[in-house]
Amino acid sequence: MKRLYKKIERDKPKFLEISRPKSEFNDETTAAMREARLISEGKIPSKSFRNVNELLEDLMSNADD
Repeated sequence: MKRLYKKIERDKPKFLEISRPKSEFNDETTAAMREARLISEGKIPSKSFRNVNELLEDLMSNADD
């Protein structure tokens, strides 16, 4: 059985190889992921909206940032 596992490991096709994905994100994406992590950790407050109009008002009030 060990020989079989060694053969599979040696001859496995490329698509079965597990590799870490490249983290080539632009600055805006990296900042958004950082913000999401901080919100999930409770370090900055999250926002919630009752409807789309409230969301749009908030977005437009922050448009100059």
